[in-house]
Amino acid sequence: MLSYEALYQEINDSEKKMNTAAADVKKHAAAMTKATEGGDLKRT
Repeated sequence: MLSYEALYQEINDSEKKMNTAAADVKKHAAAMTKATEGGDLKRT
């Protein structure tokens, strides 16, 4: 059984990973939007 401290650390680490992944998705979505502005697909 995990101690409270270990569980808290595990949850905190998972939250950081999810926040990083969400930021990456947002960044890639913005790049895709920019690349397809005006209906033309641009290589980046």
